[in-house]
Amino acid sequence: MFAQAIRIDGSHVSQRQPAKVALLGSGTVGLAVLQRLSEWRGTTFGRRLNLVFAANTRLSLYNEAGHDPDRCATELARAPKSDRRTLPSEALAALGESGVRILIDATADADVAANHLSLLDAG
Repeated sequence: MFAQAIRIDGSHVSQRQPAKVALLGSGTVGLAVLQRLSEWRGTTFGRRLNLVFAANTRLSLYNEAGHDPDRCATELARAPKSDRRTLPSEALAALGESGVRILIDATADADVAANHLSLLDAG
């Protein structure tokens, strides 16, 4: 297993592309994450993060160019009930295979948590 922690808030960071962020969950914690991403928009720190994927149990939103966190919160909240479940593999696919990738599990879903080891193995 390989996981790496990086510091993205220092001026020494030479990252050319922003880190791609995927968020699973739009409950209390997920909405707080989206709110924080929204607050950071337009800041030096915010320009280093790109929300490319957000999902709950009803809806998955993917945009390689990045999402507006406020719009994501609204769309996820309005999504009708569904039998479809967003799979962690969908978030991994959205993050791609290169660059800095951040997957945030803001769910209370034991099935998602059971995938944490394989998600870390994926890099």
